[in-house]
Amino acid sequence: MNDIGKCLLGAGIWGGYKGVSMLGSEMLAEQQTVRGAELLLFTNFGLELPVQPVYLIMLSLEMLPFFLFQMLFGIRIYRHYCTASVYFFSRCTHKVRWFVKEAAALYVLAVLYAFTMLSVGCLIFGGARVVRWDIGGAVMFVYELALVSLWLFLTTVTVNLLAIRWESGTGFGAVACMQLGCIALLNIWNTILPLEDVADAERNAALLRINPISHLVLCWHSSSMEGINQYIDQYGIYFDLNESVIVLFLLSLGVCIAGGYMVKNQEVILTNREEGR
Repeated sequence: MNDIGKCLLGAGIWGGYKGVSMLGSEMLAEQQTVRGAELLLFTNFGLELPVQPVYLIMLSLEMLPFFLFQMLFGIRIYRHYCTASVYFFSRCTHKVRWFVKEAAALYVLAVLYAFTMLSVGCLIFGGARVVRWDIGGAVMFVYELALVSLWLFLTTVTVNLLAIRWESGTGFGAVACMQLGCIALLNIWNTILPLEDVADAERNAALLRINPISHLVLCWHSSSMEGINQYIDQYGIYFDLNESVIVLFLLSLGVCIAGGYMVKNQEVILTNREEGR
């Protein structure tokens, strides 16, 4: 199966699972008509702070579709260093250009994966219930698509680069641990760093924005569009959706710049580190 097939299959499975889960939601079942924006919040991380230790397990399960994409495509760039790498790179005179092309193809897969996963979930729910889409819901869909695809791209490129430097298992393990570590750190907000009814709420909110995983949680964000903000802005803090898109874009750009430098200076792998020969 080619990369597009694997991408569509993986995203379709997770989107289907999410759609069926939403049909079983008691909160959505109480509403005769569900707005598109409300539906999207159920496809996202519906987190309230503080994140209790028991809930961290559930949140980790919500990360499974992200982990699946990282496993599927965590060697997409690295694989060229494992299979006939001397022959391949002896003909590749512009390594940076090659890396940019590979990274662009990976981002297309990330967008396709995120779009399919979100769309399948919404379509399954919409086939059984009445869903009303408006401008706010459509714009929120674009925001969630941008945030999810950028995160998939950022983390998966990082897996590939770490695999080039060490090996694929180490690369995936390091990125997975980073994500789980960021999730675990969420427990300190509203316990050590409360966001409500304290003088330092603005500072604590700024610290929350430093945690990369927080940029994926729609309901913590704010927006200048009232059609979106009425569904999110859970804590009444400044956490603009545009800012999150820019932050994840800049992080992705930084990883790509580092990747271009690494690929340009990386010698071909003469031994198969995966099999120890």
